[in-house]
Amino acid sequence: MPNMENEKYEGDFAPAQPEDTTRISDEVLSTIAGVELSRIEGVAPVGGGITDFLGMKSPSKGIKIEAHGEEITVEVVVIVDYGVNIPEIAQEIQTKLRKAITGMTGKFVNAVNVTIQGIKTNVGKHGPSEENKPQGDKEEEVECVQ
Repeated sequence: MPNMENEKYEGDFAPAQPEDTTRISDEVLSTIAGVELSRIEGVAPVGGGITDFLGMKSPSKGIKIEAHGEEITVEVVVIVDYGVNIPEIAQEIQTKLRKAITGMTGKFVNAVNVTIQGIKTNVGKHGPSEENKPQGDKEEEVECVQ
C-alpha cells in the first residue's frame, strides 16, 4: 500500500517542519544594520579597519551585534555631520535599524544603543566652508572632531 503522505509531495519538497532551524549570523545582522545606516543622511559609521585601508567598504563597520536567542541588542558608533540635531538623528537610527532587522529576520530588537563619537565638519585643506567659518582671525583645519 503506497504512503499517501509521501505521494503528496512527489517532485516537490515537503513544507518546513517545527524541528527545522534557521540561524542568522551576527555578520548578517550587522550588515542589515549597516546598509540601513548608510541610507540615513548626515551619519557616517566609525571603524572599518583593514577594509578601509584597502579601499573596500564594509557596511557593518562601527556596528556590534549581541544576539541572545530571539533577542538582539545593536551597538552603533557613528560620526554625524555638523549642524544635525543629535537627539533626532539618534532616534532615527534607532527606529530604522530596529525596523529593518525585525522586518528581515523576525527577531526582536530589544535595544539599539547609539554612540556619537564625533562631528564631521566641512573644514579642510582649503579652509572652512561659509557655514562652518570660525569667528575671528584664527582658522583651524579640522575634519572630524572626536
